[in-house]
Amino acid sequence: MTCPLRAFEWILLALGLIAASVADVRSRRVPNWLTIALLALGLTARTLAGGLDALAGGLLGTALGTALLIVPFARGWLGGGDVKLLGAIGAWLGPEFIVWAALYGTAAGGVLSVVYVLGFVPREVRQDVMANFKAMLLLRRVEAPPVREARYSPPYALALGVGAVITVMTHAAQLLAH
Repeated sequence: MTCPLRAFEWILLALGLIAASVADVRSRRVPNWLTIALLALGLTARTLAGGLDALAGGLLGTALGTALLIVPFARGWLGGGDVKLLGAIGAWLGPEFIVWAALYGTAAGGVLSVVYVLGFVPREVRQDVMANFKAMLLLRRVEAPPVREARYSPPYALALGVGAVITVMTHAAQLLAH
């Protein structure tokens, strides 16, 4: 179900990911219109490039991308816009590569979280985060974090975008049309 796309189409995805990242940094929200547009563009690009089989791969990628973040969303660890964004990325990458994008995005999210906590949140929130992290290491279980203002959460759309870009770059031979 791999569907090679042209560079122009990958540029469209990159521009959409930049827009989602900027929106998330500014307001801690990824607008629905943006994720819907990215989803529609991804499915359209795949269909034009590879027909109905490619469309099926895009739909499977969307479902898998969405499914990968349902539990973290249900636990309150990230927002619904992030779930929808990974689903839209799945429309572009298909089921073969959305897991890679999620893994790279998770790694980027970890780095982003450390940078964000150390550099952008107030001291009392940082101390609370560190106390929760220590408890997690000692108790070996993850408790739901306390509800905080959205401005204290790192913009995860940025991490997901980085994960998608790394996936495209590391798997370019399979993803780019010649």
